This record gives sequence, C-alpha cells and structure tokens, in this order.
Amino acid sequence: MKKISLLLVVVFITLVSTCSLGAAQNIAVDYSSKLIDTYWKILDSRYQFLSSRLERTESNAFINNYIDMMENYNKSVVDFTELLVKDSNELKSFSEFYTSCTDEVQPALDAVVKNIIESSKVKNIKFDSALFTKEYFPGYGYSEPGFIYRRGRELDSEFLYARWEDEEKTFSQNKIYEFTVELKLVAELKIKFPNLKVLKEFGVDIGGNFVMCAKVKFETNKTLTVRTKRKFGEYKKWFELLRAKKTVWSNPVWELTGKTYQHFTEATGEEVATSIKD
Repeated sequence: MKKISLLLVVVFITLVSTCSLGAAQNIAVDYSSKLIDTYWKILDSRYQFLSSRLERTESNAFINNYIDMMENYNKSVVDFTELLVKDSNELKSFSEFYTSCTDEVQPALDAVVKNIIESSKVKNIKFDSALFTKEYFPGYGYSEPGFIYRRGRELDSEFLYARWEDEEKTFSQNKIYEFTVELKLVAELKIKFPNLKVLKEFGVDIGGNFVMCAKVKFETNKTLTVRTKRKFGEYKKWFELLRAKKTVWSNPVWELTGKTYQHFTEATGEEVATSIKD
C-alpha cells in the first residue's frame, strides 16, 4: 500500500506540474471549468486514497480510475493548448479567464500556461516570453510553493445566466408521457394521439422570446421524435478551500485556508417541444 501511495503521489505531482489548460470566449469558460473540475477530482481522489483503507479489489479499481482521469486531463491539456497557440483571439480570451481566477484555482491551469509560453508557434503575436507572460498571464508562477489544495463543502451558489439548447427527444411505444410543447403543436399532436389531454396552458420566455405553451399528457402506441429546447443554468459555486503541505511520507494534514469558486452548468428541468420530427 505504501508503495502504491508513493507512486500515486509522484505521478500526481508530475501531473500538476506538467499539465495545462486553455479556452476561448465561451470555449474558455466551458473548457477551463471542465479541466478545473478534473483537477479538483484528482486532488480529491488522491486524498481519499491516502486517508482510507481500501480492499484490494476496491484499490485496483480506484487506481485505474485515477490513472484514467490523469490521462484524460493530460490529453485535454495538449489538445486545448494546440487550439490556443493557433488563434490569438482565443488566447486572449483564455488570458482574461485565467487572470479572473483565484490564486488557488490558477494552479489547475498553470500547465497550459507553461506549454503556451514554451511554444514558439503562437500565431500573430510577436513573441518575447518575459513580456508575453507579463502581459497575458500576470502572476503566473507565483503561487505559494510547497502546498496542495482541495475543495471542502459547498458554501454558496450564485446563478449567472440561462441558455437554451436544441435537442431531440424520442418517446417510446406503449407508455404514458407528460411534457411541455408549444401551443401550436397541440392540434397536430391530437391527430396523432386522440387520447391527448391538455393539462394547462402558460407562457415561457425562451431566450428572450415569449412563447405560449401547453403541458400535455398522452399514451403512445408508436415511436415519436420531437425537437426540443432545453434550458441550462450557469452557476458560480463557492467551496471551502483546504490546503496541506506536500509530503510523500505521510497523509496530508488539511487546514481551512479560505474559499474558492468554480463554474457549473446544470439542467434546470425546463424543456419545450418546438416541432415534431418527420
């Protein structure tokens, strides 16, 4: 177990020091958030492994999952860095996102910054590594040395904005469904499903457009596929921030050192059928 723990620690330190991240306007937030989330999960997994006694079968599965997370993180870092060095606009957007992150979150993105700085292929930018770093990534490399971080409990959730995405939904045969449709679809659905009942009518704001809708209930006797708009919320969630001194000989001792935040995308549960697919 000690050998395995030591191996994981060494691999983890190597990962954090050599991985990277990047993003563009919307891509920046989405991609950065995913990489930051993976970074925290890797820290959490390492903490769970070192602080618990797992059975052999559990330990093997845990290690395999840990390695998969690191490999996915590394691949994502490489792919995203390649994207950034080819597009100066996206690089600037990532720079803005990185600068907006707290000192404790930035280490999750430092590897990508390192990769970018070491690259000589940044398109449309006159490259002097010292000036480039100062302009695009002020504060890079100045995080407190000798410590690792992990998230604690969730403290607060801040709603930022909502967006609607186009999707398709298929209803299987011989089942009863309730869902929301645009009011204009009710007549067409009644032809297909004579047993359809309108439960209520109401208005929905879909991306700034007010649409009259109806909640309907019906039983299918054939497969039906509809196009829908599904609502997602963007949230900024705050967590306790714990830190511990790096060590390879004993379990880390975690202490509360402040709080940190992370961006999340979550489905709100609102979905409206806008058309029936032929």
